[in-house]
Amino acid sequence: HERVSTMFDAGQSGVASAAVRLRVFGCGTNPRKPSMTILSWHDQYLIGNSVIDDEHKELFRLINEFHSKWTESRDRQAIKEVLNNLIQYCQTHFSDEETILAREGYVVLESHRKYHEKLVEDIFKLNQELVEKNTMLEHDLNRFLKHWLVEHIVHCDYDFRDFLVRKKRAS
Repeated sequence: HERVSTMFDAGQSGVASAAVRLRVFGCGTNPRKPSMTILSWHDQYLIGNSVIDDEHKELFRLINEFHSKWTESRDRQAIKEVLNNLIQYCQTHFSDEETILAREGYVVLESHRKYHEKLVEDIFKLNQELVEKNTMLEHDLNRFLKHWLVEHIVHCDYDFRDFLVRKKRAS
């Protein structure tokens, strides 16, 4: 059953505006092993580039895997491994995305790149706190990851999507 529903409004971003709904779904049939999905993919997240869209879907999967490890077992080693996989995948995704943006002639690529750098810096800091202080930061990480992904797609990548639409119309 649905536990939380939060609206994020992307606002007017040129071609289209969108409201993105995050849903946190509750436990499955086995109360000892809840099946948790913190983010659900919807086609409204599509950017229009298959590489970026597929990578965003994988980011959703990895964030859900992180959340599941946290809610099911709280096994710190498993959580760290999933987080490290997520960090590595983010770096790959950001590199791929920046290459595509450059190829398409995206005029605000440098600010997009700086946004990526800030996100990587933030997640590294959280990861470092988790490792060094051995504190239970998983809740903060969960919140950061789900909000970061939606913010990244809705506020940054939707601008790129709109750029691609305008570019296609102009050609």
